[in-house]
Amino acid sequence: MVGLHDKTDNWVTGEKEMEKVAVDYFSDLFTTTSPDDFTDILEGIPAVITETDNALLMRPASEEEVRAALFLMNPEKAPGPDGMTALFFQKSWPLIKTDILGLINDFLITGAFDDRLNLTNICLIPKTERPTRMTELRPISLSNFGDPVSFCPRETDLGQYSDSTRNVSWPKDKQSCKGKYMAVKTDMSKAYDRVEWQFVEATMRKMGFGERWIGWIMKCIKSVVYKVLINGQPRGKITPNRGLRQGDPLSPYIFILCTEVLISNLKRAESVKSLTGLKVARASPPVSHLLFADDSLFFCKARLRRVQFYYKFFRTTNGHQAKK
Repeated sequence: MVGLHDKTDNWVTGEKEMEKVAVDYFSDLFTTTSPDDFTDILEGIPAVITETDNALLMRPASEEEVRAALFLMNPEKAPGPDGMTALFFQKSWPLIKTDILGLINDFLITGAFDDRLNLTNICLIPKTERPTRMTELRPISLSNFGDPVSFCPRETDLGQYSDSTRNVSWPKDKQSCKGKYMAVKTDMSKAYDRVEWQFVEATMRKMGFGERWIGWIMKCIKSVVYKVLINGQPRGKITPNRGLRQGDPLSPYIFILCTEVLISNLKRAESVKSLTGLKVARASPPVSHLLFADDSLFFCKARLRRVQFYYKFFRTTNGHQAKK
């Protein structure tokens, strides 16, 4: 990368100047809007986590589940600041398993770990052939090995991701739909960066997760410190107060929990006829949303108050900078 435009559109080429552009960009991105009232959007969320579930989540990690989680990892995935790939730990497992298990269970007992484990490099992946702005670079988090493995044994307990595909044919030629419906598309990868930590904590508490478990999760989320890779070299220091790391194996599960709140609000709005999904045929069920890994589509009648529903939700939960 030879240069970048800063936020005032000045072109800078020096390493220090590019570092400042990147640090300023991510510092702004990861700065909370300080929301404090999630009462309305969490109103319909049931407490689905039972005492038995919480007991299972908070049990000590066993050697078998840690090993299983370790060997599910891509052995050659790009390493974090420690320079260690999963391959090293997989090959050395007979020698280091006691230390790794001790590291994990010590965290599960005390709720604390060395914050250096959560030091994370942000790798910038170009979206264009010659990126010149930060918005043309996709950030991917490269974490140390000791951080992601702490929760790998429990990630599948957070929820099952439904890997289903639904095909919808847009009824372009149907006069009955023409001019009456709209689709709202959101980039969920950007939503990762703006998820408010207070919202994550409030959601887990509303769902019935135990306070110890919530404390563990929030420790993993809040203790992160970023450096940005500029031409391969880690530079700057960014201490966020919102956002989930893209590339962190824990983040998709946390994001799914947050998405459950959105789905619950959509269902509640549909039940009182505040929202009406799109029907692709006369006898078909209405489709109000399609959720994918990086993008989401929402279908509703083309009315201002329908758009305001989505605007309010994203503004409250992740400070989304949508234009009215």
